[in-house]
Amino acid sequence: MDSPENIRHTVNTRKIVQVLNASFGTVAEEFKFSAEKVPLFPAYATAESLDAKILQGLMMYGYYEKDKLLGCVGIRNTGEDRLFIIEYLAVLPECRHRNIGRYLVEHALEEICRYKGTVALIETVYENARLRKWFAALGFRERRVDTYPNLPFRVCIMTKNIPPAEEERRGVP
Repeated sequence: MDSPENIRHTVNTRKIVQVLNASFGTVAEEFKFSAEKVPLFPAYATAESLDAKILQGLMMYGYYEKDKLLGCVGIRNTGEDRLFIIEYLAVLPECRHRNIGRYLVEHALEEICRYKGTVALIETVYENARLRKWFAALGFRERRVDTYPNLPFRVCIMTKNIPPAEEERRGVP
């Protein structure tokens, strides 16, 4: 049964990369990306590249059904005024539309709050209007759209303010 309780911290980069490659592969196909054009796109991630990100502070969480990883999400503290980035949000294509992505985002927001973060930031392909609308429904607001000469798409920056944890609101450290 799908449930937020199926989420746990994970560092099995081989399993994570399989999910990233399959999930982002559908996006790469839809928008005609290739490893040559966008080598850092998560559809082309490797266990080694993900290991390097984890060593730099990326924390990964996985949505498991029994021992099968169905989706994942990562959070990373930017070091800037309690700002965290949510990245590598992915759900296997055959497992989409089961609320797994929403559970993963909610879990990421809870973790960010636990680490005393106050703003969550996501970056997405601007041309993917369906995904931007989905993030907006979760409370994210579009802040800006960036263009990079090495990317064949625009990057949409969306943020969500995170209310402090109950203890912090009551003044408990």
